[in-house]
Order: sequence, then structure tokens, then C-alpha cells
Amino acid sequence: MIDGTVDGDMLMINDYIGTWHGERDEHAELARLIGDNPGRPVVPSEFGLCEPAFSGGDARREQIFLEKMEAYRQHEEIAGTIYFCLNDYRTQMGEDGEGKYRRRVHGSVTMDGQPKPSYYAVQRECAPFTLQWEQGQLIITCRRDLPGYEMRGYLVELRDAQEKRMGQAVIERLRPGESMKLPAQDAAAAAVYRPTGDCAGIYLIKEMRR
Repeated sequence: MIDGTVDGDMLMINDYIGTWHGERDEHAELARLIGDNPGRPVVPSEFGLCEPAFSGGDARREQIFLEKMEAYRQHEEIAGTIYFCLNDYRTQMGEDGEGKYRRRVHGSVTMDGQPKPSYYAVQRECAPFTLQWEQGQLIITCRRDLPGYEMRGYLVELRDAQEKRMGQAVIERLRPGESMKLPAQDAAAAAVYRPTGDCAGIYLIKEMRR
């Protein structure tokens, strides 16, 4: 039988090492997979934690997400990721509930749209930038790793301790690896918005200073 999975332009995989796929060495498995498919970009298209099939709750979901993103960023052959999943959902395969109300607790948002703590980790790590604090300045850097793409039209809003807007700046263009500095001496937080108006995260200055 011919294996057709190696004939595509890219390889998409489900990565449940640590849960459904058992305990394995994440980096060794990625290296083997990449080595078996030279020249082909790899996209982990499903990874996360399913409750109550696996214990640890949302704290473990966040831990798994962060550990896997860190691992993926160390392999340049990984072209992107698809986190699974944003929200809990109803399914006949659900481990929680009964009958037509069975659901799978697999998301970083509840079925009624309430964010769980892991949502904010996903929001932060899926943004194309990092923020740093240095001598009264906020430094925003366009990521060179996942998810790496240039930023155009992003808005950075500085807020005080009462969450009132102190000022704002538009990022006209930042390419991967480029940085922009904003004076932010008295700011308590920075909110970053995508060109669509969606919030890409609210970042507390005190946490950057740690």
C-alpha cells in the first residue's frame, strides 16, 4: 500500500504527546518527523488538553500549550500551528454530560463564551509581537519565530492604573525582528489592537519589570 500522506505540499499533524499519544520526547518526535519529510513544512494542526479524559484542568491546558509552542519555535521547519481548540463544544463523543447535551471540555473558552485563564496565554502567544520594559520605555518587537509575519496598522494604547487611556501610537509597519520604542514612564498597562479592532492582549507593566 502506498502512503499518500507524504505526497502533499505540507504535512499537518495532530500532536497529543503527553495525553492521547502517551509520554514521549517532544523534540525527538519532531526531529524524526521533520527528518522523514525533508523540504516539507510541518503544521501541528491540533494540540491541547481534553477534560475530563485527562486531569489537570485549565492550568494543565495552559502548561501544555506553552510547552508545545516553545518546542515548535525551536524547529524552523514548523510553518505554523492550529491550537485545538478555542471553545468547549457539544459532540456525541463528549466525555462530560449525557445524551444530546454531551460536550467535550477541550477549549480555552466555555460554551457560553467565558474565557478561561488559558485563553490569555493563547492570546499572548498567538500575537506576532513581544513586549519588554526598559528604562521607562515600552519596546514592541515583531516576532521572528511563530507566529512570524509583519505588523501593519496595529494600535498600542497606554493606560494608567485606573485603566484610563494616556496615549496611543500606531505601528505603521514592523517586519519580523524589528522593534519600536514608546515612552511609557507612568503607564500601568499597554493594550494592543489588531487592524481589525480586535484586542491582541492587555499587558501589565509591573509584570514586564519582574
